[in-house]
Formats: sequence, structure tokens, C-alpha cells
Amino acid sequence: MIKINLLKNRGEQTQATSAGEINYETSFDIRTTSGKTSAAKDVFIKIIVMLMGMAGLFTYESFHISDLRLQLQTITRKKNEAAKEIEQKKPIAAQATVLQKQIQELEGRIKAIRELSTIRLREIKAVDYIQNVIPEKVWLKSLSFDEGDIVIDGFSGSDDQLAQFFTSLESKKSFANVLLTKSVEQKSKDGTVKVFMITAHISSGD
Repeated sequence: MIKINLLKNRGEQTQATSAGEINYETSFDIRTTSGKTSAAKDVFIKIIVMLMGMAGLFTYESFHISDLRLQLQTITRKKNEAAKEIEQKKPIAAQATVLQKQIQELEGRIKAIRELSTIRLREIKAVDYIQNVIPEKVWLKSLSFDEGDIVIDGFSGSDDQLAQFFTSLESKKSFANVLLTKSVEQKSKDGTVKVFMITAHISSGD
């Protein structure tokens, strides 16, 4: 800083010189110290460094944001492709659901038929066995099956042959819980007969 003082009494002229010139008392106060100059340079350098840092950060953020945008575009494209693929496969999925339901229904029918066939086979075997072991004087009026049980209605002209028939049923492994639930004498035109009812449970045994 430069300071100029004109006369100590601010503007008063000094005595005129013999040559008629006016002298002014002049004083220069130079205050440009090296310390303040150095501080100004430091501030300037700091500003430059800060601006360079901000520029670098802006460049990094711009690059990073661009990369993120590319990733977002890729993910969005894949999402749209997956949604399109799902939409295209919806009819196939619906058809597969229908077919699966039909398969389950058919499997249920097949299972029911197999179970029924097994039951019918046991019943046929039971009837075949009864036909083979029934004595001469034992006659059957009816045979009925109910959930694995058999009911035999008939009459016999001989107690011994009825007992023989009952024993034959008991000896067969496929007949379980053989019971004579009814045994009543009844007169007919041919004489007295024994009306009976036998129940048993049919199993899968031989």
C-alpha cells in the first residue's frame, strides 16, 4: 500500500523558493510486506486446488452416474424381456394346468378301478371257492357283498353237511370272522330243513 502525505497541515504551501517554485512535503509509506503477499498466494493456491478437486469430483460423479444408467438400462431391458416371455408362455402354463388336472383325475379313476378290480377279484374267488366246497344237501338262496363282507343265505337238509360247509369256510384263509348268525328249522313239502345265514369277511389271503 502506498500512502502520500501532502504537507503536514494538509495543503499549506511552504515558503516559496527563490526560483518561485512551490515545495510540498511528500512522504511515501510502502506497506506491501512479503508476509501479506505470501498469504494471498496461499489463498489463491487453495482456491485453485479446491476448484480442481471439485472438477475431479464432478468428472467422477458424471462417469459413475453414466455407468449406473447403463446398468439400469440393462436391468430394465432384461425385466421387459422376462415379462414378455412370461406373457407369451401364459397360454402354455394354462394348458399345462388343465392337463395336470386331467392327469390327476385319470390317476384317481385308475386307482379306483384297480381297487374295485381287486375287490371284485376277491369276490369272484370267494364265490368260486363256495361252489367247490358246498355239500350236496346244502343249497344257497343268495350271496351278497358289502364292503368286504359276504352274507350267505341258504338252507340245508342235513345238520352234518351244514356243519361241514361252515368248517370249509373257516378253514379258508381268505374267509375271516366266519359266523353262523342264523340257524332255524323250517318245514317244507320235502320235510324239515335248516334255514341258515353265514357271514364272513373276505380278505386277500389264499
